[in-house]
Amino acid sequence: MKYWILLKKEFKETIRDKSVLISNFVFPLLSLPMILIFSVIASGIVAINLQESQFQVWLIGEPPVEIVKAITKSESVTITRQKGIDHKNEEFLKKKLKVNEVDLFLFSEKSSDGYKFKIVSDSGKTKSFLVSSTVRKTIKKYAKNQREIKLKTLGLKEDQLSPVKVENKDFATLMGIASQSFGGQAGVVIVVLLIIGMYYPAINAFIGEKDKKTLNVLIFAADDENKIVLSKYINIVIFGLLTFVPYILDYLIIKSFMGNKISKYITSSIDPKIIMVLGMNVLVLSLVLGALCVIISILSKTMTRAQSFLSGIFILLMIPIIFLVAVKEKMTVGMALVPIMNFFYLARDVALDQVAMDNSILSIFVNLAFVFILMKVALGAFKKRHVLKV
Repeated sequence: MKYWILLKKEFKETIRDKSVLISNFVFPLLSLPMILIFSVIASGIVAINLQESQFQVWLIGEPPVEIVKAITKSESVTITRQKGIDHKNEEFLKKKLKVNEVDLFLFSEKSSDGYKFKIVSDSGKTKSFLVSSTVRKTIKKYAKNQREIKLKTLGLKEDQLSPVKVENKDFATLMGIASQSFGGQAGVVIVVLLIIGMYYPAINAFIGEKDKKTLNVLIFAADDENKIVLSKYINIVIFGLLTFVPYILDYLIIKSFMGNKISKYITSSIDPKIIMVLGMNVLVLSLVLGALCVIISILSKTMTRAQSFLSGIFILLMIPIIFLVAVKEKMTVGMALVPIMNFFYLARDVALDQVAMDNSILSIFVNLAFVFILMKVALGAFKKRHVLKV
C-alpha cells in the first residue's frame, strides 16, 4: 500500500469524526467572537452598576470647604463626618473597607502651613479605587491653587522655585504594555492550540485501530510498517496546524470590523524575517508534539490511559512559563539547545521585540534533531509492540 494512500485514509477517517470537527473547528470559530461579545456586555453591566452605585466617603477632621464641595458635586458620593477614628488603627479601617460599609476614609488635619491629608482606600475594590482616584485629583487641584496663591503673595514665580525642569517622552503604547504582560504566554497559547488539534487524532491513531481490530489488516496490507507510523504522524501534525485556521479567520473578521480601533494600539510592525522564523519554529514544534503524541498512542493500551498521558504532557509543557516570568534576557545559545524550551523563549522574545535571530534559527535545527530521535523511538516501539506480534 502506497504512503499517500495511507495518509489519505487517515485524513478521511479523522475528518469523519464529529468530535474532531467540533473541538478543532466549530468551538475555535465561535470562541473569539463570543468572548468579544460577552466581554463588551460584561463591561457594560459593570459600568451601569457603577453608575447606579453610591460611593461612601467618611471625613475625619475639617477639610477645606472647596474639597468637600468638589467631592459632593457628584450625586453618587455620600459624605459622612466621623469623629474619634484613628488613622493608625489599620485593622478597624480594613474591616470597614472589607464589608463595604465605607469606600474611602479621608483624614484631614489643619496645620500652620496648611492642611495634611491621609487617604485610606482599597484599590482592589472597583468602587474604592474610583472614588480614591477622584479624591486624589480633587486634593491635587486644591494644592495647586493654594501654591499659586502663596507664590503670588510672596511675589515669586514657579520658575524661581523650580530651577530644574524635566521633559518626559514615553513611547510606550497600550499594545507595548500588553506585550510585556503577554510575553512567554504566547508560546503557551500556541502549544495549547497544537495539542487541542492533535488530541483526538493522536488518541485514535493506534488505539482506534486496535479497538476496530483493523491494525493487523493494516500491517499486512502495508509493504512497510514505517509508512503506517509516518502517515498517522503526518495526519496528527496536519490537524494540529489546522487548529490555527479558525482563529486566523476570527482575527480577519474582527479586524475587518475593528481595524481602525486596533491600529490605534499598534505602532510598530514585526520584521518579516522574524515572522518567517517564528512560523518555521511553530512548524517544527508541531512536529515535536506530533512525535510525542505518536509515542503515547503506540504505548497506551486504552484511550483512558492515552488521555492521561496527553494531559500530563500538557501540564509539563506549562512549566517553562514559570522560568520565563523571571528571565528577561534574550534567548542565549544555551537555551537555544534545549528542545521545546527554546520555542517558549522565541515566542516571548517576539512579543517583547528582542529576537536573537541566530539563536532562533539554531533552535529550529535542535528541535528537528529532537523530532528525529522521537520518531526513531516511535518506530522502534511500534515494531516491538505490534509488528512482531502479528
